[in-house]
Amino acid sequence: DDMFAPAPSSPSLFDHVAVDDARLPRAHQRVDDIESAMSRTNAVSEDERGVVYVVNARGEIRSTPSRDVVSYARDVDASTITSGCLPATRYLPQYAPTFVAEHVCASPSGRLACVHGRGGEGAGERRRAACYVACLSASDSSTAGSDRTCVTARVCEDAFEAVASTRVVRCAWHPNADATLAMLTSDGVFRLINCDDVASSGKVVVEKSWRLDIDGSFPESSPVRPDVVDFAFAPANGWGAFTVYFLTKSGDVHGMCPVVARGAKYPRVTLTNLAVENETTAMWMDDTFPDLSDKRLPVVAAHAAASDTGAPVALQGPLPRRQAPRMAGSDAEEDALELTVSAFSGGGGSGNVVATLHAGAVHIHIIPSELKPAWCEGPFQNMRGYTFTMSNASASVEELPSLMTVDTIQLSSSPGTQSLAKVQFASVRWDPALRERVFACINGVVHSIILTWLPVLEMAAEDMVDENKNEAESLPLPHVETLCDVDAPLLGLHPLGDPLAEGVVVALRRDGTYRMLIPPPVSAVAETSSEITTPSKSAVAMQPQMLEASSRSELRALAEGVRRDKLKTIEEIMKDAGIDADMKIGDQGSNEALAKCASALKEIYVDYARDVHDEVRTTALRLQSEIKRQKDEVTALLKSANDAIERHNMLIERIESAATTHEDIRAKLRNLAEREKKIPHPLTKAEKVLKAQMEAYNADVPLIQQRIEELSERAAVATEREDDDIGYVGSRRVNGGAGHEPSAEDRNVRKALIEQGETIKSNVAKLKLIEEIIEQRYQ
Repeated sequence: DDMFAPAPSSPSLFDHVAVDDARLPRAHQRVDDIESAMSRTNAVSEDERGVVYVVNARGEIRSTPSRDVVSYARDVDASTITSGCLPATRYLPQYAPTFVAEHVCASPSGRLACVHGRGGEGAGERRRAACYVACLSASDSSTAGSDRTCVTARVCEDAFEAVASTRVVRCAWHPNADATLAMLTSDGVFRLINCDDVASSGKVVVEKSWRLDIDGSFPESSPVRPDVVDFAFAPANGWGAFTVYFLTKSGDVHGMCPVVARGAKYPRVTLTNLAVENETTAMWMDDTFPDLSDKRLPVVAAHAAASDTGAPVALQGPLPRRQAPRMAGSDAEEDALELTVSAFSGGGGSGNVVATLHAGAVHIHIIPSELKPAWCEGPFQNMRGYTFTMSNASASVEELPSLMTVDTIQLSSSPGTQSLAKVQFASVRWDPALRERVFACINGVVHSIILTWLPVLEMAAEDMVDENKNEAESLPLPHVETLCDVDAPLLGLHPLGDPLAEGVVVALRRDGTYRMLIPPPVSAVAETSSEITTPSKSAVAMQPQMLEASSRSELRALAEGVRRDKLKTIEEIMKDAGIDADMKIGDQGSNEALAKCASALKEIYVDYARDVHDEVRTTALRLQSEIKRQKDEVTALLKSANDAIERHNMLIERIESAATTHEDIRAKLRNLAEREKKIPHPLTKAEKVLKAQMEAYNADVPLIQQRIEELSERAAVATEREDDDIGYVGSRRVNGGAGHEPSAEDRNVRKALIEQGETIKSNVAKLKLIEEIIEQRYQ
């Protein structure tokens, strides 16, 4: 216990963890019982930005950059820390009702944090699980100092109130959807919870939920101990971006694919390179990513439905186990606790390395290929708001990838003596600074395991794929070292990485004391084991040799702009270290001075390298911002050009359509005109009047001819004599004596006869004219 450092007197990252249990309500005190094996407890977390979060029993969260924690751990010896502090930001989430916080999990962006534990008020009342999501980005910093008040929202309150024995087994944020929380409870229900509206409305929405039915019995009640004890998201490689692995209490590994959250963003190149092998998968891709056809989008968001309308995603498994020859007889019993998944670069590059933690051992498995999408083809039920999905309902998958157990590391000197009921804290994590190392912890014992055979196995897998080799070389043994061994169980454990140096492991106890565990560097391990030197070369150590000349020149150019006001000259360093000309070779004082000088030089160069790293990161951010701006401009211009082209094409189509329509109309008019020539025209009103008049004239012609004949006869009679002595008209003659004086009446009669004769002549002329017109009309 003296290896742990007490909390410093001034406020820092860890000093709020030490809480007097007597000050908490009785129902809120931390109790070490069988429930600790049902839920994972870890009071330390880290987001993808490199910020560490620590929570205490009251739910207060403090954060600080992990780089400062690593620097703090390396500057001061962890075994002798008695003072000093890490400046931290304090968040004060508003919980109602209060509870005992046991676990914190920060989202990748650090905007949200999930805190869960156990609550319950009143004497004799059973403790229930409690889970909250706090919005750290919308915190109120109006209070004094760095304290920030945060808005919170309760998660699955109804489910915990309905069944008091339900516990939160694992909470993790979706790697591609920053505001989607994945939760596994002890009743075997796996949920995807959307937390976008926590800051505005203080509510969360359960998008999807599946009841993981391992044996297909559709159980109504929750088991005493959960059948599914942990889950982990697969690395984003191929269909691994949509795969979730589950660990059962017997050590079997199951999987679900595809699992996608609404609004999750994926690179377009990842989606276009997915192997779509059947029509069902193609339909799912079209429904989930309708914008995939738009090549202008580098990142595509998922439009996943709120619930499955058809067959649900199948729980595939258990994956068939295979063991290496040296692993025969090392089957795991029902004591599985946790799993963690990493990428396996051997073979086709789509496999995974799975580390499963048991009560007394760590098993390392290889999954050589990715999990394919599958939906339930057998019976399934929907009840209580979630869908029963069974492990034997994945008939659409012809062959599941195998789970090959490559290595087993016993964590206890006497295998089988570590009882599961005695496990109060368990954790297994991959080292973010070294991909071959995994950290395992049971209660208060922390182990560092370097898988020296992993690079050899990956190279052998590549050779077998490229050269069709069937036999692999013998693998070296892993290097295991105990970093910490105390009796009391830990409260939190998390490995921190540094891009310029080896990482540290933060170990936190329940009394508030902590220790920075510094794992041995790979170079030191290589010196102690000849098997590691040649076959297993660290990927981290090989990176500087792979830098191109252009990259080194860019870094050198950036380094020239770094401030050197903190650098000391060699003379100043030697003077501070106490090196002078009178020193002798091999003298203890000389050696101490040289060691001090070397440490100072190392510190200067590490600080200088970190400054260069900051400049590179700042320049990268500026370039990224400029590239993003230019991409936005190009996208806008491209969109405008595409719109103009579309409008131009639409206008051309309309013109061509109008021309075609015009030609059709002209052809129809010509055809109609030809047809109208052959159809008798109906008479107009004037033509009808003229026709009636002509018919009347034709009817009057015989009468007129008769009258003309009569008049002709009378005219002939009247004109037989040329003199003026007309005695009678017609056959009658009138004779007058000579010298007879006519009377006035005779003169009137004579005058009338003369006028009648003129009229008759005029009528005869008109009659001839009418006859000529009639003849011309009917010719």
